[in-house]
Amino acid sequence: ANCTLRETAELKTSLMRWLETVDVVKLDVSALQRIDTAALQVLCAFVRDRQSRNLPFSWEGSAAALSDATRLLGVTALLGLQEQPAQAHT
Repeated sequence: ANCTLRETAELKTSLMRWLETVDVVKLDVSALQRIDTAALQVLCAFVRDRQSRNLPFSWEGSAAALSDATRLLGVTALLGLQEQPAQAHT
């Protein structure tokens, strides 16, 4: 649910196992509730490295936290995500 600086090392280790696989890597964000800049940097590096190797990946599910963070940081297109409307916070 949380993808923050505290979990960044674990996220990076997990993603590195899938960096060179030729199969489609599916990143499931359906349970994501919170993400910070450090975690987004790891995701950006992973996606960039997969793209530079012409290796496929896809996003599974959706998360308002990811949509909001990528829009605010201007990395929506870099991550291959579609622009989502801003979520109202209550």
